[in-house]
Amino acid sequence: MQEVVATSSAGCPCLFLTELLPVEQNEVKDWFSIHNIHTEKIRYDLLHKMFLTESGQVADSKSMADIEHELQGIFESIERETLRARGYL
Repeated sequence: MQEVVATSSAGCPCLFLTELLPVEQNEVKDWFSIHNIHTEKIRYDLLHKMFLTESGQVADSKSMADIEHELQGIFESIERETLRARGYL
């Protein structure tokens, strides 16, 4: 990261990475669809849960760290379901 900043011609010691921008609901929904994660109804429920705030409102976007944490839980759940369906659990 320091090398990238040092070679920046902007003259500013900071660099803006778009990958770190908050993630919007439609981006996660599209990703679910592209990777065929669950049915449309379950996707809707997962999105609602993922973007629900502490105040009970549904946010338009959330930090990448929060979304990654939620996705990790979803993948672990899918792995458990797959193993259970195959008789490994």
